Amino acid sequence: MSLMNSLNTPSPETNAAALKILHRFLLTHALVGVDDVLQRYPLPRPWVEDALKSWSRSGSVVELESWGDTPTVLYSSPNNLDQVQRSSLALRRKEIPTVSPTAFAHFVQRWQGRHPSASIGGPEGLRSALERLQGLSLPRELWEQTILPSRVPGYQTRWLDDLILSGEWCWVCFPEVNPTESKDEKIDCSTICFLRRDQLIHYHAPQQDVPLSPAESLVYDTLRSRGAMFLVDLAQATSLAPSQVKRALWKLADLGLATNDRFDVLRRFEADMENTNPTPARATLRAMRQQRVQMPEGRWALITWGQPDAEKRALFQVQLLLERYGIVSKDLAQLDPSLLPWRVLYEVLSRLELAGEVRRGYFVESLVGAQFALPEAVEQLNVVSKLASAQEPMVLLHAYDPANLYGPSAPLGWPYPQNVIAEVSSGIPWTRRVGNWLITQSGRIILAIESGGKRLWPAPHATNEQLFDAIQTLPEILKSGHGTDLRAKLVVEEWNGSSISISLARPYLEAAGFVNDYHSMCLYSAWS
Repeated sequence: MSLMNSLNTPSPETNAAALKILHRFLLTHALVGVDDVLQRYPLPRPWVEDALKSWSRSGSVVELESWGDTPTVLYSSPNNLDQVQRSSLALRRKEIPTVSPTAFAHFVQRWQGRHPSASIGGPEGLRSALERLQGLSLPRELWEQTILPSRVPGYQTRWLDDLILSGEWCWVCFPEVNPTESKDEKIDCSTICFLRRDQLIHYHAPQQDVPLSPAESLVYDTLRSRGAMFLVDLAQATSLAPSQVKRALWKLADLGLATNDRFDVLRRFEADMENTNPTPARATLRAMRQQRVQMPEGRWALITWGQPDAEKRALFQVQLLLERYGIVSKDLAQLDPSLLPWRVLYEVLSRLELAGEVRRGYFVESLVGAQFALPEAVEQLNVVSKLASAQEPMVLLHAYDPANLYGPSAPLGWPYPQNVIAEVSSGIPWTRRVGNWLITQSGRIILAIESGGKRLWPAPHATNEQLFDAIQTLPEILKSGHGTDLRAKLVVEEWNGSSISISLARPYLEAAGFVNDYHSMCLYSAWS
């Protein structure tokens, strides 16, 4: 009697034998469809379909849909499916070409909109720039001096004001990782980041060990019970002097607990702190009061931090990191001390690879360990790596710009020997700090700038034409750092460790508008 006839009049013995045969077939084949089983064994189709569906519901067999013009349902044992996925992933990893560190640096500039050809103007361009940099803490002054204007052509401060006032975005102060002064002795709001309000649920409140003063506690409790309030209303509700309320609000903001719905308030931070000084001259106080009345204050509110579990928090941070760089590794993750440890992010990225949402491979030379990328980032990286460097513009990058990946302890390190370029008096190479800049072309360093321009270090490979073009971008430092301050000037004293007055770069500086000033070359803001 055939197996099919036996199953038409089933008995426990024949049913068990048929199940054993079907199970063995699944174990010896990777992906199996019902037709595959019927071609091999004379079994009733309904019986096969029922058996496979039953195993799928119990979890002993994985059910998935095939690809192609006529998709069908396929089945596989979990172990076989895992082997298939890993084999296909290994093949995909081998298909990915590896690019140089300079090509990756060029890619990141374009990915973040820092490259002139990739920047977007207007409020939409600002929104796009903030999406790329969400959650990244940077020095407060740099955001509007260089970070945002360099990514948004024609940047206007009112665009940022509108995004904050609309409630779409908020600014948040974060304490320094290694503060030099106790937070209970100083209020500085030195580093800030921008967060989308609808994504605050993915962030934990910053851990605070500093106790609040009675005035700060009173202001905090009032905001918690009554919601967003203006300074005048808070002063009336707490019976505190406006200067006391203002200082308490800035302390709450400095601890990452409060924010204001106007960014212009943060621009006036120093003036506000002077105004809260209990012993200024009476005439100065009067002038400050008059100035404060003329400027809108905005409403203060506590930040509604979320309480995400560990898994959701890790997934969100991985998404932030991928959005920021397109391609991520341990080196890049460590640039942001607010992120979870890499081992946690790595587990999430590995699961996303199995789900097909990210790709893993050796994309960039010199990056340490595993690398993961968004599929669209891999495509763009391959395109960028083929662009001709001679046709690319010079890009001026601040040392703290997130598009800069060079420097000691940075992902791409420092590509030149210490005794060749950027050896300063302290004996260390060019570092990532305020006042230092880089000029790159196609991601490759052309000129390193120290101390706001006092020392210039040409790269060993740079040609005279490249150095001339790079020097023509130096006036951008004045525009970014001093705005409309016509008294500002850019002073160059050294070129490659020697006096600028006897260097080959002197005519290049003169062509950029610099004038001789004893043992230095100067560019005045009023002339640039």
